[in-house]
Amino acid sequence: MTWSGVRKRLEEDLLAECLRGRIQYFCTSYSKYFDHNGRVAVRFDGREIFKSDYPDFYAGCDMHDTRLRKSFPKSAKRWKLVYNAALHDGHFDQQCFYKAYREFNDHSIIENLNSENAIIRMLAILDRRVGKRQLLKLVGKIDEEPEWLRQFYIIRFEGEGIPL
Repeated sequence: MTWSGVRKRLEEDLLAECLRGRIQYFCTSYSKYFDHNGRVAVRFDGREIFKSDYPDFYAGCDMHDTRLRKSFPKSAKRWKLVYNAALHDGHFDQQCFYKAYREFNDHSIIENLNSENAIIRMLAILDRRVGKRQLLKLVGKIDEEPEWLRQFYIIRFEGEGIPL
């Protein structure tokens, strides 16, 4: 699927009715970057509220890799921990976003809300298939989320008129 198709699906087909026209996704790759890596951004009411790119992702991975190297020398488990820690901190590039979107598309909304991947949880919280009852169950979970992801919970709750 092309980026325009992914964007249309996220912004028109899957986005909660109260947020339609208010949330826009931006994803691009740069030909001068190694492997054409790029950046991801989310806009709310025309203002960029979140952004990340390949240098951020690489720096986040490097920081966590250094921390975990002694505990998990040369292991696939270390890379998974490093990758998820970087995502948790809000460090990812467009390739991470595409991968998360594919996984998001392949799982149920409940699985997505409980995913280890923070990007998938972001997409899920903005999804129209999450109703008010399900949102009310998530109120206590907001404090456990990373700071960058909390703002998406708040936007959705305010859009639905649910007080925090």
